[in-house]
Amino acid sequence: MSTKEELQNCLHEIKYQKILKDELYNLFEDLFNLKDKKLSHTDRYMKINKQIDILEKLIEESEQIVNNVKLKVNKIDQPYKNILFLRYIDGKSYDNIAFMTNYSTARIFQLHREAVEIYGKKFFISSNSDYNDDKSL
Repeated sequence: MSTKEELQNCLHEIKYQKILKDELYNLFEDLFNLKDKKLSHTDRYMKINKQIDILEKLIEESEQIVNNVKLKVNKIDQPYKNILFLRYIDGKSYDNIAFMTNYSTARIFQLHREAVEIYGKKFFISSNSDYNDDKSL
């Protein structure tokens, strides 16, 4: 996995966690409402509990991926740390990051490019050609 892929994957994992947590919430509602009337209470409980266990495991695995990136980002100096965190952990747009940090959007693009290069050099062996100014991240 490349630098860019790891950072983008982190952003996707956070979105994935929200989907899983929403599904988990729905399962808890089902558990309390006991909607599945075809099964006995015990069978419904066991069925939903199994689904809850699966979702909790998926959430935990996803959180480990995100925490790994967070740990790496925390080892980078400012302002790069803020930019990577806001972009890939909080999912902010470049315009929002510019507003929040009092930089121009053009400066955020530049700092983002530098931040990804620093991240790559620090945590990946060969990342020199890892970032090609793709502003669509």
